Amino acid sequence: MGRARAGLEFSTDVLERKAVRWQPFGYADVETACLADVPDEIALRLLARLIQRVGGSDYPPRLSSLETLLEAVRGEALGRGRTLGGVKFTSRLAHFRVLREAAAVGQGLDLVSGAPLVWDGRFDVRLTGRKASGTVRALGRVGLRQVKEEGLPLPTDVPKLALETLPALWRDDELLVQPQLAYFATGAPTFRSRFLGEI
Repeated sequence: MGRARAGLEFSTDVLERKAVRWQPFGYADVETACLADVPDEIALRLLARLIQRVGGSDYPPRLSSLETLLEAVRGEALGRGRTLGGVKFTSRLAHFRVLREAAAVGQGLDLVSGAPLVWDGRFDVRLTGRKASGTVRALGRVGLRQVKEEGLPLPTDVPKLALETLPALWRDDELLVQPQLAYFATGAPTFRSRFLGEI
């Protein structure tokens, strides 16, 4: 049984390398055609992996839910999008996107200098600097508006939902840092975040 499981994992790894482009902004683009001709078991495992990494979950959704999602992906029936496990699937030309659902993003976490943390099960976050502290929470609409008001260029090829669900360092209602968008308030401590889903 162990060898069979290892074989399935290997095949899923191969499919992932072929079909998935992980983005540092916390989402994935997947070539739809790559899932068309692979065995269901491999495609289902890949969907579960996508949901766990983008959704920050330790456990995959129920098999029946994954099967319904696979039918929608293969039938190009994602429409305006489907959600499962805190993740939103949207169709885009010859691929589909896997994004974190805004309503499912984790709560804010207090962070102090030198104490690494995993935020929302998706991002490794770190704060450095003497006596640095703040709260890590989603950038959200308010934070994204603040970044725009500073005149910083936003990436045009990244979905707004992905930007809003990025981790940011806050002090009360003041946005201090959002590293992926190069937003740093004057005098802000050094805050780093890295998406754990990338391979």
